[in-house]
Amino acid sequence: MVTLTTRQILLVGAMGGAGLAVGLALVFAVVFGTATAYSRLLDRLAAWRTRRPARIEARRTRREDRKTCRAIEALGTTDHPTDL
Repeated sequence: MVTLTTRQILLVGAMGGAGLAVGLALVFAVVFGTATAYSRLLDRLAAWRTRRPARIEARRTRREDRKTCRAIEALGTTDHPTDL
């Protein structure tokens, strides 16, 4: 049977306590890191949803502007000479 001195018992207890503290710190870091990442993801999704209608409207406006430009270019320019 192995007998441990008081000092050895205290050292084993200190190492176990340090291991427990490091383990708890890692668990909290993972939990809070995951919560932060999830929160940021939700914020980005909400921002994307609010910007999306503006992007759709801008795309629609650009399309209409291109149609207008094509219609103007399709008109003849014989009554407005360009070389002055």
